[in-house]
Amino acid sequence: MADNYNALSLEDVFVQRAPASSPGRCKIKLTPRSRKAVLIHGIDPLVLRDREYASFFLRGQDPEIQTMKYDLYSRTREKLYQLALDARSKLAAKANARNDSFSSTNDSVSTVSKTPMATHIDRKEQVLIEQVRNRQQKEIIRMLAFEKKNKEIMDKMSAKTEEQAGKDEQRKKEKRKRELQALEEARLRELRRKAREDAEASLARMQMQEQTERERKIREKKIREEREIKKRAVMEEQQRIRKRKAHQQQTKKINEQRRKETEKKMKEREVKGMLDISVWYVYVTLVLTFVHCWTIYNRTRARGKNRTKEDC
Repeated sequence: MADNYNALSLEDVFVQRAPASSPGRCKIKLTPRSRKAVLIHGIDPLVLRDREYASFFLRGQDPEIQTMKYDLYSRTREKLYQLALDARSKLAAKANARNDSFSSTNDSVSTVSKTPMATHIDRKEQVLIEQVRNRQQKEIIRMLAFEKKNKEIMDKMSAKTEEQAGKDEQRKKEKRKRELQALEEARLRELRRKAREDAEASLARMQMQEQTERERKIREKKIREEREIKKRAVMEEQQRIRKRKAHQQQTKKINEQRRKETEKKMKEREVKGMLDISVWYVYVTLVLTFVHCWTIYNRTRARGKNRTKEDC
């Protein structure tokens, strides 16, 4: 009694919340009829418990896959719960049918009432009446014996017929039971086949989703790599442009510095050239002045000599 008291029904298990850390590591004690119902369909009572959405979380898993797993578990849990309830209801109906009893009716034997004759008849008539009464009584007794014997025969025949009918009914029940058992087994096979097909379809969908997710990640990775390559190329191009600009600026600065140095040298050369020209100009002027003075001197001297000669 204590074990049955501590056992859980299907409704208790269905509203029970499984722990998020270990949803499938504990044992559940069911009531006998609930346990038989889940055994008929091969249902694990642990899958009838409610599970939190967080219990389907896996590190690195897409939240959409977690949602799909939670929805699939909820739908499967509802279907298995309904199957177990239907099986338990059928078991309860069979148990109630066995406890019903049929009432039997007993045949009642009618009695013959005898009415008293009138008291004002003569003796002879009384004797005749008594004789007729005796004959009637014997006839009644004989009829009653015949009816009793006939009833016994009919009862035997009825018992034999009922026995044969019972045997026929038993054979029909056994045949019906075998047919129902075959139908139940076929239904269970169909349910298992459908559950297997659903599981395979679910697995195929999950594999397809995982394949799609892998392809999506590969595409995203490829796009990121392409973006990274483009970004790196742009950065390298920008760096080349900066280097080229820096080189151009450096070259321009060097050229400008060289130009300034060249201009400075040219100015220095111009100044030096001008100085040289001035010196040469002064030198030439002095030479020319000297030559001119020398020429005048010579001419003056020549004239002086000529005059002297003339004077002489």
